Amino acid sequence: MAKHFLSLTFALALGATALGLSASAQATKPADIYPSNLEENMYFEKYDGASNTVKGLYFMVLSDGNNSKDRTPEFTVKLYLYQEGQDPIFIKTFEEEGIYHMGSKEYKLNVPIPSDVPKGTYRLGVYVNADKSFTENDANNATFFKGEIVIGKSSSNDVKQPGVGTWQKEDGKKGSESEEEHDSGDHESEEDK
Repeated sequence: MAKHFLSLTFALALGATALGLSASAQATKPADIYPSNLEENMYFEKYDGASNTVKGLYFMVLSDGNNSKDRTPEFTVKLYLYQEGQDPIFIKTFEEEGIYHMGSKEYKLNVPIPSDVPKGTYRLGVYVNADKSFTENDANNATFFKGEIVIGKSSSNDVKQPGVGTWQKEDGKKGSESEEEHDSGDHESEEDK
C-alpha cells in the first residue's frame, strides 16, 4: 500500500511539474512585425559599382506583441530595388523562423546586386513578412533606406552615415556636411531651403 501511495504521489508531482512547465512555455502567435524606421537602425555605407555590391548594410526587424515568451510564426524578409512606376526587383530573401514578441533581429551584411538588374537609379527597400506568412497589420512592413543607388555607375555611391557629419569620399579624403560638392541626395542644398 505504501508503495502505491509513493507511486501516486510521485505521479501527481510529476504531472504538476509538467503542467507548470507547459503553462510557461512559449507559444507561436502572430504579432505585428516591421522594419525599424530610425536612421541609426537602417542604413548602408555605400554601393560599390566595381563589385556591384551594397556594402555595410544594416537594418532591424521589430515585433509587437503582449508576451515576450511568445514567438511569431515563420516569415520572410526581402530586400528590393525600386524605381518610380516599376515593380520592385527583389535581390535578397531571408527565411526567418520567427522572432520573440516585443523583440528584434539585426541584419549586418554586404549584398551583391544580381547582374541582370538594369542600369538606373534605384531606392533600396526592405519588406517584412513579404510573403504574408501570417495575418498582421502590414501597414508598416515596407520602407526605404536613405539615399539612392545608381546601378551602372563605374564608381561607388557614398551615403552619409546617420549621426555622422563626415563621410569617406571616392578619393579617400573625408567630406563634410558643409561641402557643396557632395551629391548623395540625402540633404538639402541652400537653394532647397
